[in-house]
Amino acid sequence: MFATIAIVEDFQVLADILLFAEGWFEQAAESASTAPADSPGEARALVAERLRAAAEVAGFYGHDPLLTTLAGLRRQRHDLDAAMRRLLAYGREFTRPRPYRLADLADASGMSISGVRTAYDDHEIQQVAQATGLTPSDGQKHPTLPTEPHNDQD
Repeated sequence: MFATIAIVEDFQVLADILLFAEGWFEQAAESASTAPADSPGEARALVAERLRAAAEVAGFYGHDPLLTTLAGLRRQRHDLDAAMRRLLAYGREFTRPRPYRLADLADASGMSISGVRTAYDDHEIQQVAQATGLTPSDGQKHPTLPTEPHNDQD
C-alpha cells in the first residue's frame, strides 16, 4: 500500500533528488512560467511546487508524491522514446539523397547500430509520413503506408 497523505517535506526531498541530477537546476529555471529561478533554493522551491501541483490531481496513485512523480517521469520517458523512434524513422526512411548513417544515429541516440535498425517500424514510418506529408525515399525499405491510424496503447 502507498501513503495517501504527503507532508510538505516529502516534496522538498523529491525536489532535492531531482535537482541533484545534472542540468535540472538550469532546466527548471528556463522552463519557469513565473520569474526565473536565480538560485538553487528557488529552483528547489519551484520543482517542489510543481510536484505538489501534480500530486494534487488525483490519479491512480492518489496524492502520494513519490509514486505520482515516478509515474509522471515514466510517462515522459515513454513519450521521449516514441519521439526518438519517429526521428530515427525520419533519418533512415525520409532523408534525401540518402539516409543518415546508422553509426551517426546510434551515437546521437545512445543506441547500438542494431538498436537503431530495429527501433522503429511501419507505425513510426506512417506517423512521420502523416506529420510531414513526405513519402519515404525510394530505395529505402519501407512498407505500404496504411490509411487507418494505429492506436498506440503502450
